[in-house]
Amino acid sequence: MEKAGFLCFGVVVLICAGTTHGIKCYKCNSLTETNCKDDFKADDITVESSCAQCMKSKATVGDNQVVERSCNLINLGKDGDCQEKSSGGNEVNVCFCNSDKCNGTPHMRIALATVVTSVLIAFRVL
Repeated sequence: MEKAGFLCFGVVVLICAGTTHGIKCYKCNSLTETNCKDDFKADDITVESSCAQCMKSKATVGDNQVVERSCNLINLGKDGDCQEKSSGGNEVNVCFCNSDKCNGTPHMRIALATVVTSVLIAFRVL
């Protein structure tokens, strides 16, 4: 019965994590805003609310690097997941994250401390 309770708790947490809305994300493009580049400066950068997920994409077009930070209304990838793709001979890197203003960091990865804390809390609750 304990395993069933743990499994049920895990399913509820995953469902809630997948459907929770309301995080804040930076929204900018390095073509129009110099503060949006990889050496990110939050000064004068738009912040959108009610996002399901934040995203940062980086594309190399010729000799130029274009960075875009955005707010997704639905989850398009896993938290901390980055994908590299090639499109029209250009390399594109897209990363997803699920916490407030997380797309302002150069490397978006889920912190090990967050995972360990979540597991410890889950075992303490049961």
